[in-house]
Amino acid sequence: MSVWHEIIVVGGEGPVRGFVAGFLGGRAQDEAVLFGHDVRVQAATLGGRLLELVGAGSHHALLTPAAVAGPLSAALRRTGADADLRHGGESVVVAASFAFTAEAFSREVAATVESALREAVPAGVTVEAFKEEETIDQGARGAELYAPKHAYVYRAKGRIGGDLPGVLEMRRRAEQIEFVKADGITLERRALPPAPDR
Repeated sequence: MSVWHEIIVVGGEGPVRGFVAGFLGGRAQDEAVLFGHDVRVQAATLGGRLLELVGAGSHHALLTPAAVAGPLSAALRRTGADADLRHGGESVVVAASFAFTAEAFSREVAATVESALREAVPAGVTVEAFKEEETIDQGARGAELYAPKHAYVYRAKGRIGGDLPGVLEMRRRAEQIEFVKADGITLERRALPPAPDR
């Protein structure tokens, strides 16, 4: 299991993306820094969600492995002000999760949903509260999308949770299936104490 951190950066989106690109470009190895908005991470609090709406683009959550988080936070504290950026806090990502629902009108799509979201689950990830049902109506016309009644209907819902990288992979899979609706990712966080000023 890899430990990931969430770093909040206060500032404009363009400068934050530029700062991260410059930071990564100056490092010798290929490392990941993900923007929470890009991977559909929900804000931690109601206040955070309001900030997303009102202060559109002023607070950005960066997700990165712990080994990258320390140097990135230090770089932000040291030179972020040059780009009008401020380090707004850091936390450890304890777990991640998202809920999903699915509705399909063919056994083939139902099998795709089951295979992608229930059977081939990455290590460190679980599928919780999974419920599914199939309805077969012999008198209906078939599997046409706009048919008034479908001969076959498959419905499923559940919650996927666990380590952040595995949950991100599962949400990516869910987004690729037309008949699946995936909610945003919720993070369970443990705040880190503020670093001393340097």
